[in-house]
Amino acid sequence: MVFRVHLIFRPRKEALQFLPEQGRRVNSEDDAWKELERLEALPNLGVLNGKPSFTSKLEFFRVSDAKSVYDGTDEVEIWFPSLPSNDREREAAIAVLTYQIEASDVQLNLKFKGFPFDAHELSVKLFLPKKHKDKMYELHCDPNMRVNSEGIKAREQGGQGILELKPDVKDGLFEWDVIPEKTELVRNENATGDQSGITMRIGIRRIPQHYVTKFLFRPGVIAALACVSTFIPSVEIGDRLALTFTILLTLTGINYTSSDSLPALPYSTALDEYHEACHYLVYGVIAHNISFFLYASRRSKLCAAEPTTNTAAGTVDPTMAACVASADAPCAAASEAADVAATVASRWCRMCGYNIVVDYWILLDLDDFVMSFIFAYWIYWNFRWFAIHK
Repeated sequence: MVFRVHLIFRPRKEALQFLPEQGRRVNSEDDAWKELERLEALPNLGVLNGKPSFTSKLEFFRVSDAKSVYDGTDEVEIWFPSLPSNDREREAAIAVLTYQIEASDVQLNLKFKGFPFDAHELSVKLFLPKKHKDKMYELHCDPNMRVNSEGIKAREQGGQGILELKPDVKDGLFEWDVIPEKTELVRNENATGDQSGITMRIGIRRIPQHYVTKFLFRPGVIAALACVSTFIPSVEIGDRLALTFTILLTLTGINYTSSDSLPALPYSTALDEYHEACHYLVYGVIAHNISFFLYASRRSKLCAAEPTTNTAAGTVDPTMAACVASADAPCAAASEAADVAATVASRWCRMCGYNIVVDYWILLDLDDFVMSFIFAYWIYWNFRWFAIHK
């Protein structure tokens, strides 16, 4: 992280002799700077949770318009502890030390559990070393400070306060958006008696549109296509399984591709949760297809075991019985034989016909009904899941 620091302070006597007149600046390339460093006359900051390095020259100059609001109404000059009466000159001498710091190896507690709807708080802890504290310097962040000459303006004046993110910095965040209410400069809660420090917090939120389209919307639609297998007859289990397993392999490929967008994590993210739900949907469709196939096979075997002719049912065809009766027996006998045969055949036809009707309703109507329920629940679950994570 690279940022520019403005330290506004009243210089000690050693630094006061090097403080230039208004409008002039002393920088780290001047010869006088070596003497300032030797005397350790200027305060400097360290990074508590990282390694600091200076990436530009340091500047030391006088400022006359540093003001603040202490009572919430009128602007007054920056207040410092009063000096002895013989130090009138130093009373009005306010200086600025500005430089650019690059903080590397910053220890950030990033939590990707909500990815791709995750938000993070980037915290850089700045502290004033004890050697400066011993020389009567304290580090304090004044949220009401204004220095118009340096572009430091309060929020009510159209500025961004004492922590400002430049537009080019925001544009360089690409897939991230700054959270204004979580971006602040506050006194370090962990400051000890030997150090005084402040914490620079920058809240950022991921812009999830790319991940939603590529890794959520697409796999969600692909997983829902598994329900199309209901249009394939349930007895053709090979075609149904071919479709669902192809979808399952596609989802697995998308899952592996999306893992490249994140570092190795010891926990599951929201994206992993959604992909697992897609897999579970396909698993449910596979179980549904197998269940109805097994039921169809069982019912077809039971129907095949039923008698398919009157002879197999233990009687004779009614028309044959009528022919025999007309030649060898009275009409009443022929009619009785025909009634017996018709009764046996009717009993089998009602049983076999009932099975056919039941199988047709279960394998077609109930199959489609259950699959429609699975699809409808998937749509409902998606609406609920996105509502929770957004």
